[in-house]
Amino acid sequence: MVAVLLLGVAVAGVPTKLKPPEVRGERLYRAHCQGCHGTKGLGDGPASAVMRGAAPALAGRFGPKPSSEEIMSVLVGRGDMPGYGAAMGYEDARDILLWLGRLDPETGQHPGKKPPTLQTPPERPADKAPPGSPGQDTEASRAEPSPSQPG
Repeated sequence: MVAVLLLGVAVAGVPTKLKPPEVRGERLYRAHCQGCHGTKGLGDGPASAVMRGAAPALAGRFGPKPSSEEIMSVLVGRGDMPGYGAAMGYEDARDILLWLGRLDPETGQHPGKKPPTLQTPPERPADKAPPGSPGQDTEASRAEPSPSQPG
């Protein structure tokens, strides 16, 4: 009975569900690829400015089943790109390509994510501003300043 209880406690701390491949792929891309290929896979990362050749745009370039050749190019490198085989495995490289394949090739947007929008609060008319706010006409703002008292 105690052994079963201990086994249950040990297994409870182990995650049983992996994140979907595209979620893992995005995380890995952010850690290893965006410096050259840009945050949206458009080839405009900060390191691309100092490279011999431009980093290629990768957004939307891969299908739902990346080829072994495409996956191996991530692991062993290609042209100016170093290999990442020491930092990740075959499935990790595949997950990156799956994520990149879902991005729009023109905008780099993921179809399931909307671009962030900045919300600006509506302006308050001057007559509705809180008392004492700039532009607020109050008796205190119209009063004569009191002479300072000698110290």
